[in-house]
Amino acid sequence: MLGAAHALEQAFASNPELARPQPDMLKLQTPSVDLKSIVTDPPQMSLGGQASSAQNAV
Repeated sequence: MLGAAHALEQAFASNPELARPQPDMLKLQTPSVDLKSIVTDPPQMSLGGQASSAQNAV
């Protein structure tokens, strides 16, 4: 199976429409998001002062 996939990849390499896409390395070198921290919102606190476990993180 891998041999057939390799043969197809070699056969299609000369045709830009069928060849495996190549990533734009210049575009990938520059970051597109300026994050300062992974956490973007403080935890939601309940009246008791503890984080509520009933809320989804998503």
